[in-house]
Amino acid sequence: MTSRTKLYTRTPNDFINHIVDWAADKPLLQIYSQKGGWEGWAQVELAMAFPQWLGGSADREVDVYTNGALADILTTAVDNKMMIFELKCQSFYQDQVTPDALANGFILDLNKVNYTPRKQDYQNAARIVIGIGVTGTGVDRAIEIFTGPAFAYPNQTFWTQAPNNGPTVFYAEFS
Repeated sequence: MTSRTKLYTRTPNDFINHIVDWAADKPLLQIYSQKGGWEGWAQVELAMAFPQWLGGSADREVDVYTNGALADILTTAVDNKMMIFELKCQSFYQDQVTPDALANGFILDLNKVNYTPRKQDYQNAARIVIGIGVTGTGVDRAIEIFTGPAFAYPNQTFWTQAPNNGPTVFYAEFS
């Protein structure tokens, strides 16, 4: 089994720890197996929680990219600093197609925030990709891919697992 804790050059910040705690408090093993996935539900829950954790406001499905792609969540702090969030959640039915589904989706979001041009109002927004893994195989494959030599974002991508074999939260930050 792959190590679920990355050797950090830094520890997860309070915000990431809030997400880990949020994920640990939810019945994700039951939710994970629901047909159609649970990412939309997680977006709603996290968009409601982000203002409590970060201050300011949060909106879902915001048109921040020039190609019409939407950000999963956009937060605006009281000082008007913005953060664009993309979220990937491990899904039972996607895992049936390939155990790499979580990693592949996370990488697509990494590429989205790193390469998709943003509209002028969002040029200075920080970009954060969050991935939530629930079961061993998908999480282990993601860690194998993220620690492999071909992975393009090794210095931005981190992960931490909730206590007692809880969910694993992957995250990458771009300023």
